[in-house]
Amino acid sequence: MSVIGLIAIILYVLGLALTGWGLFSAVVTTQRDIIRSKDRLATLKNLEARQHAESRELSEQQAQDWRDIVSAATTPVPDQARKDWDDRWSARFAVMHARQDQEFAELDSTRATLDNLPHLAQFESQWLLQRILDSNRGNLVLLGSGLVVTTIGSIASVFA
Repeated sequence: MSVIGLIAIILYVLGLALTGWGLFSAVVTTQRDIIRSKDRLATLKNLEARQHAESRELSEQQAQDWRDIVSAATTPVPDQARKDWDDRWSARFAVMHARQDQEFAELDSTRATLDNLPHLAQFESQWLLQRILDSNRGNLVLLGSGLVVTTIGSIASVFA
């Protein structure tokens, strides 16, 4: 057996090992990222449920406040009083929504609103795909290196 033949065999085996290790690492890393995304989904659902309960409670307080105003009034409530009441409650809801948006931003997500509801699945899918690609970049380089080394070993075996 010639030296070129021996080098070809070594390169071929080394390439197969690099390719196998890259594939194995990519599968393990992808499974780990999918498990993390499921944990993230549970966290987002819990946050959404807590925020929904908070919104419902604030709406109930708003309704009770209006009932108190109407029951205390001896005449119909003036338009200015209604406007002041609307402004006061709008500010409270705006503060709550800003805080809720911040809580979702801390989790690198978007709060569900009627405007973005059709796109939430796409946002989460893109987040997961980006995370998988980022975490597998080294594995893909390893896999590609293994393929290159295997190809060089195969070409060298032709000349052996």
